[in-house]
Amino acid sequence: MKRAVLALLVACGHADKADPFWAYFVDHAAALHAEPLEAAMGDLQHALDAVHPGVLVELASDGAQRTLVLTADGDRALFPAVESVWQARPAIAGWNVVAFRQRQRDRPLSKITSGDRALDPNTVRYVADRAGDKLDVVLFVPGYTDRDAKLAYLALDHVVGEYDVEMRIGAISIANSDHVPPSAQPLADLPAELGSGT
Repeated sequence: MKRAVLALLVACGHADKADPFWAYFVDHAAALHAEPLEAAMGDLQHALDAVHPGVLVELASDGAQRTLVLTADGDRALFPAVESVWQARPAIAGWNVVAFRQRQRDRPLSKITSGDRALDPNTVRYVADRAGDKLDVVLFVPGYTDRDAKLAYLALDHVVGEYDVEMRIGAISIANSDHVPPSAQPLADLPAELGSGT
């Protein structure tokens, strides 16, 4: 079967030509767009690791548009590196490049997966206490075990936004929802309690 190749054009030339990652991205954008998400993400991560170790790539697809997310995976020490790589991004038709996992504004929330584990954020509840200019948050996850910690943090990143999780939330605790108090709220309500954010 003939595979259709989407022609992608560089929309502007503000990419940092000295950055090998973005040079690779520009040269391979069409091929990466045609690949399955997992394969394209692996190729991009390999190229990124060579010049920006620690910064991670995530991909999403919405029809003909692909979104490349540059993430620190919650490591605040890597935030400047993510921002620096993002600032040097090229503009290429068919691709949207964003810094940090963004706040998901659609409801209901999308399921989060990591390896063979999955979590529906719509089932997660929380309580929060104000601690100075930040909120301390306790998440209550159905059937929670330590294996689900990464999923819970990913859910928080997608509901609140990675940047705001690190900058506007203080302590984060996770517990099984068997212990959820009556005052707990749906996780989807947390962004409103934090206020406007990224």
